[in-house]
Amino acid sequence: MGYNVKCTHKYEFGKKEQLKREPDRLRNLFEVVEFGRTNYLFDPKNKQQNYITLRTLKNKTEMTRWGSNIADEIKREGVKVGSVIKMRKEGETTVKVPLTDGKGNKQGWSDHKRNNWRIENQGAMGIKPAPFDKLKPLDTSEQLLKQQRGFSLFKQNQEATVKLQEKQKLGIRVGIFKF
Repeated sequence: MGYNVKCTHKYEFGKKEQLKREPDRLRNLFEVVEFGRTNYLFDPKNKQQNYITLRTLKNKTEMTRWGSNIADEIKREGVKVGSVIKMRKEGETTVKVPLTDGKGNKQGWSDHKRNNWRIENQGAMGIKPAPFDKLKPLDTSEQLLKQQRGFSLFKQNQEATVKLQEKQKLGIRVGIFKF
């Protein structure tokens, strides 16, 4: 008849509540866009960290999750780019990290929290994993050596950058020109 009308559930009592109660089959399901290991928040100043970039199936919003156990979960579930997964946070683990001074000498310990992520590949049946530990001490000599190696690598990079900057400053200046 040419009338512009809007369909609502106003006169069908209970219809709106019935629609709310229906299970949302796309809730907490994500498509894997990319995963790997890079600098945290894609900032070159930060340390390397595992990440996974996901796209929601419902409204196609992309998000990136960071965590140390993400690589293990991806390997365990056999996740590939384009896989549909369910991902959720399963608590935190307290980690003891050695503190060092500016020269790399051990000064003490610090407690930090790490998120534990659980991934379930919806296209494959995975093996139910063991629950996460609540406390994970990193007070081994290997952890201290790893931190000292990272500190010495940082110092070497810093010295190389300073030398390069000094090398670029040297040259013959004639007036405002530099040769």
